[in-house]
Amino acid sequence: PHYGQSPKQIPQSALIVGDDKLIRNDESGEVFLFDLGMDPSERTTLAKKDGVKAKRMIAQLDQLLQSCGAQMPKTNPSYSKN
Repeated sequence: PHYGQSPKQIPQSALIVGDDKLIRNDESGEVFLFDLGMDPSERTTLAKKDGVKAKRMIAQLDQLLQSCGAQMPKTNPSYSKN
């Protein structure tokens, strides 16, 4: 897990297998799947179009994170946007 490079700086986890790259927003659970061979700029997510592959890669990602004891981000109950 890491904080993404977008302006929002949200916690994300990622997995690359061959040309396939999966990114998961660890707060919302939103998933992005890219074919880096066809789309190296990561402009078009295939997560909904290829849901089977996305689910398989999510399972791989979860297994990897668990096996290495990754510390997942947790919501701070004291946080206030005000």
